[in-house]
Amino acid sequence: NNDEITNLFRGTDNIRKSRGNNPYFGITVERAGIPENAIALKFITSKGEQRAIHYHDIMSPMDFDGVGKIVLSTPRIVATIEGQDLGELFDYIIEHRVKWISEPQSSFVEVEAGKPQVTGVRFEALN
Repeated sequence: NNDEITNLFRGTDNIRKSRGNNPYFGITVERAGIPENAIALKFITSKGEQRAIHYHDIMSPMDFDGVGKIVLSTPRIVATIEGQDLGELFDYIIEHRVKWISEPQSSFVEVEAGKPQVTGVRFEALN
């Protein structure tokens, strides 16, 4: 399927290889109807900095306020993802399918109404 190939390798940006068409996150592929799980969740800041958290380090509970804030905790940091309509993104995180989450690279990114939009990612170190 040509659409699947296009979505799998968006552009030439290797850090964002994944399936899907949301500019804020990418998900793993499905093979024979079975979704693959990601090993780690990569965060990309608006400046291009990257940080990854292995899914096995994320502790329960994972929190979602129902609209625009997801909080993921590990033994060393708390990652907060802020935006709009983040329910779909939260569901994919629960399934370990999100490969990367990106802050907007510009303020002019357009996303279909009702689709997840990430406005920022913050990290808080735990001591």
